Amino acid sequence: SYPDRHRQSENIRFSSLAPRPCVASWAIGLAREVFAGFQLCLIESPFMARKKAAPKLSKSAAIREYSGSHGSAKPKEIAEALTKSGYAVTPQYVSMILSNDRKKAGKPKRTRRTKAKSAQPKATNKQQLAMDDLRAAKQLIQATGSLAKAKAALDAYADLVS
Repeated sequence: SYPDRHRQSENIRFSSLAPRPCVASWAIGLAREVFAGFQLCLIESPFMARKKAAPKLSKSAAIREYSGSHGSAKPKEIAEALTKSGYAVTPQYVSMILSNDRKKAGKPKRTRRTKAKSAQPKATNKQQLAMDDLRAAKQLIQATGSLAKAKAALDAYADLVS
């Protein structure tokens, strides 16, 4: 009877070696074989889409790699080099990635270098002459021993010249 055959087909797995208890199960087995052959045809088809190339590095990974190999490269140089390599990055993006990496590493912020303030302010030419004169006067005072003796020596020199 039909219900008995149906119960038998539920218990038997379909394979090429298993007996087919009814026409319906035989059709299902045939459909599976045909479908497997169809899949095989699709896999071997020359019209299939090409496989993707190996994935390239992300932008930030490329920035890290380039800055690691070119330690003193500035963000503008890194951006230009990576743009030539096919990455669309700007110097601002490069700066942001490198700054975030420094923050994560616990390194202090980069600060601008400021010129050390000298004890003496820069002087113009006239001021420079005055500074030279003062240095010479100081040497004269040190050579004579006191300010009064230096003044007396200068007065004597003025009398000789005039």
